[in-house]
Amino acid sequence: MRSLFRLFLFLLMACLGQGGSAAGIPGSGRMVFRSYGPSEGLEHTSITTLAQDAEGFMWIGTEGGAYRFDGTGFRLWSLPEGLPSAWVRSFWPNDDGSLWIGTRAGLCLLKDGRARTLEAGDPLGSAQIHRLFRDVRGRLWVAAESGLFMSPDGGPHFTAVHGWPGGPAYALAPDGDGLWVGGNAALHHQDGNGSWRTWATREGVPTEPVKALLALRSGALWVRTPSQLRVLAPGGARLSVPALGLPSVAVSVYEESLAADGDAGVFVPTAKGLLHLTDRSWRLLDERRGLPAGWANQAFVDRSGNLWVASLGLHRLQGDGAWENFTRLDGLPADSIWGLLRDHSGVLWAGTSGGLACLDPRGLAPFPAAAGLVLYTLKEGPDGSIWGAGEHPFLIRISPDRGRLTRIPLPPSRSLAVPVVLTFDRTGDLWVGTTREGLWRVSDPGGRPEFHRAELPGPAAREAITALHEDGRGRLWAATERGLARLNQGRWRLWGQEIGLHPAPLAALAPLPDGTAWLAYREPLGLTLVDLRGDAPKVVRHWTRRDGLASDSVYSLAADAAGRLWVGGPRGVQWVAGQEHRLFRREDGLTSTDCNPFSTWVDGDGGVWFGSTAGLLHHRPEQGPRAQRLPETRFVSIRLGSRQWEHPFTGSANLGAVPYGDRTLTAQFTSLTFEHEGRIRFQSRLGGLDDDWVEVGTRDLRYSALSPGTYRLEVRALIEDGGAGPIASATFRVLHPWWLRWWAWPVWAGLAVCAGTGVFRWRLRLLEKRNEELKVLVYQRTEALELSNLALATISTTDPLTGLRNRRYLEEELPPVVALVLRAQRDHLATDHHPSEACLVFAMIDLDHFKRVNDTWSHAAGDLALKQVSDILRREARESDFLIRWGGEEILFVGHTSDLDGAATVVARLHQAIREHPFDLGLGQPVTITCSIGFSLFPFQSDHLEAASWEDQVRVADRCLYAAKRSGRDGWVGVAARPGLPAGLAQRFDQGPALCVQAGAADLRHSPREGDLIWH
Repeated sequence: MRSLFRLFLFLLMACLGQGGSAAGIPGSGRMVFRSYGPSEGLEHTSITTLAQDAEGFMWIGTEGGAYRFDGTGFRLWSLPEGLPSAWVRSFWPNDDGSLWIGTRAGLCLLKDGRARTLEAGDPLGSAQIHRLFRDVRGRLWVAAESGLFMSPDGGPHFTAVHGWPGGPAYALAPDGDGLWVGGNAALHHQDGNGSWRTWATREGVPTEPVKALLALRSGALWVRTPSQLRVLAPGGARLSVPALGLPSVAVSVYEESLAADGDAGVFVPTAKGLLHLTDRSWRLLDERRGLPAGWANQAFVDRSGNLWVASLGLHRLQGDGAWENFTRLDGLPADSIWGLLRDHSGVLWAGTSGGLACLDPRGLAPFPAAAGLVLYTLKEGPDGSIWGAGEHPFLIRISPDRGRLTRIPLPPSRSLAVPVVLTFDRTGDLWVGTTREGLWRVSDPGGRPEFHRAELPGPAAREAITALHEDGRGRLWAATERGLARLNQGRWRLWGQEIGLHPAPLAALAPLPDGTAWLAYREPLGLTLVDLRGDAPKVVRHWTRRDGLASDSVYSLAADAAGRLWVGGPRGVQWVAGQEHRLFRREDGLTSTDCNPFSTWVDGDGGVWFGSTAGLLHHRPEQGPRAQRLPETRFVSIRLGSRQWEHPFTGSANLGAVPYGDRTLTAQFTSLTFEHEGRIRFQSRLGGLDDDWVEVGTRDLRYSALSPGTYRLEVRALIEDGGAGPIASATFRVLHPWWLRWWAWPVWAGLAVCAGTGVFRWRLRLLEKRNEELKVLVYQRTEALELSNLALATISTTDPLTGLRNRRYLEEELPPVVALVLRAQRDHLATDHHPSEACLVFAMIDLDHFKRVNDTWSHAAGDLALKQVSDILRREARESDFLIRWGGEEILFVGHTSDLDGAATVVARLHQAIREHPFDLGLGQPVTITCSIGFSLFPFQSDHLEAASWEDQVRVADRCLYAAKRSGRDGWVGVAARPGLPAGLAQRFDQGPALCVQAGAADLRHSPREGDLIWH
């Protein structure tokens, strides 16, 4: 009883502890993942294991083979490449770059790109492999269905382990000089002397196969079975339950697995998400935290700290954990964030396009009294009250006890001015900057507030005021349309172009601790640094994109206590410290890169907050801006004529001398710095031919017909907003042809004298003829190359089974069509003329009970059905329509139409054509196949044209497809928003279609049927 009480206390403290940020996982908020699937070359998405080899390549084991990811694409090794089975179960990388691959039907070694199976008679030649492990003595251990095997030198010769208790071996883990092995309802341990001990139920081992083991540096051993999770403390004598309240791990996908988090914790993939356990806490990373698909099958942390998760495809966590993201799914009233404020009690206030929210240690929650208010600016008064202003003809004041919200009307305004900035001066007066009515001073704001207009210098005193700042000397600075204004001892002064400012309205002002300040403009003119310490401001310098600024369009500015400038713009968030700067984008963990104006806050601990159009962004103070790891370039393969080097390498290599006939150079290279994927570019130069670096658009090079001599090929990778990484180089020498060597010259001289004039004339005629032939040949080959390039482009965007286009083609070709539709819609709104077919219909077509076709008549019959459906749709579609193989039996149709009724007519025609077609599946008699169709009309909201992207339209159509299938199949359902409603209805429909329909927010069209539609 006493031991149970101590266990309860330990688990309670673990649940209350705060988790770390291992593997770059943010402490709270939503995570951002980069996903890989068929469109990136990972055709088999049923992933069984993950590993990283000595070169840094990621290896993905699937049911269809082993994939290698090089930062750009995936290369597959399967049965044609020599694997014993396409079902890969385990990897183990060797120090020389080779890789052991364990499959369901044998073990093989992949070296220099070739798979080498074991010799005939080896016990693992055709065995079912579960796990591989190399110990500190170089011995390679193999856990197989037929038992435990070992190679003493790590080579390709294996024998059964002496003394093995028997039965299958499922998992392996080191224990100093010893070894842990998972067996059938048992845990076996071999000590350094080779003696075995079996742990069973009395030592806490569940009565299930031990499928996964993980030994941490702390000495703890984690044990996983199909439904249980146990931990063995260092030196412990019994396995115990790791924590109270853990979600069930009884349901796993494909393989039970465990993974270290790169620190002192453990990742446990489950069907409910990725469970992360540390010595103090646990947390579940699921769909609410941004995990794609909401479940996990494998997890892996690479040497750079990137977290890889396998579910439906492969996913990599973006960023290093420095950024946290909060959206509506986390409790915000809306995703578009405006005013930000941290009050004296530590509560963060965030104004959104849907109301005000508070963030405290308990989490995010809306502030009910401010529901629906759009507040661009928030400020705390001297008495602890909170003031706000925004898209309303009044200010708000929240009492210090947060129990009452008061609205203070603004003075009457003929120009409908919007207050966008607030600040309190030393006397306690409140200053209000507006968009069209200039600047107001509010006296006695906590009692009987009175508004007094501030008369700025110049004829246009009632102008936009976008930023206010009171310096240490009590002077008030204002960013205006005409420049920088200052109030000092009751007198206003204004400075503009005469001190070097750009002739454009100012948008933001960020003071630095040294008395200088950065200014931003409402036009894309970059930033200007001004010195505010003297009697008049002085321009120190301008900073634009040419100097390293991410974008000349700047929306918000903030400076932290260390003097770093934080810049929010359309491309993300950038920090600037002296000559150093770094841009944070989606691959750094941001849910949005489009920052909002006026929306920044800097905490006292160094944390920085930015509001964006898609959520609240927080840069955690404990991380701090860190130097980026420069990308390393690695040659994947090099070919010189008939000679080829397949072993990847970095640094420099000497390839030696090659004959004159092998003077064509081809090289493939990459960078395995996965965290910089998408922002890396390459430069190359060939010493002996080029002296300057040249930008390389692809990750391969080709030089043909090199002259004799010595060459040095150099390639380097650069980060988009950073420096260049180390150079990878290969040196080689092209030998002279035999006819140009020293001993050949006398021979050629004699022949030349004997040939005389006749040979010269014959040679001249031959050259003229050859020149004409070469012209024809060059023309023919150029024409053939153009045709080949066109064919390759078509193949890359075409589904090989149906001949339909794929998603890549849609992503490339649809945006211009969408832009034309939006332009036509805008013209319609401006002229009240509705052109024909000014809308698009997105229709998702799914064959009913298609799995039965495969299961009943074979997958070949299913392929015939898909091909015939594709032919039917091609006959019914127009040349301007899109037919996209979306996945499985789903086909996306995108076509022009006039309105929702027109879209319903088109969809009904497609549905009827498939329904009436007799499908020939090679069965001797035709088969009837029906389909269900869900469609949506674009624009989804005719009065909010850009409120929904085409991706949103696809999701809406998918929702309608789901309703058609749940409501009986063999039918169609379509939707469009009704006018006069707020923007964002497509997103709300995606989250709750039934609620939108019940509220009358959407127009529905569906095929004739009985009863109501079933949405869930």
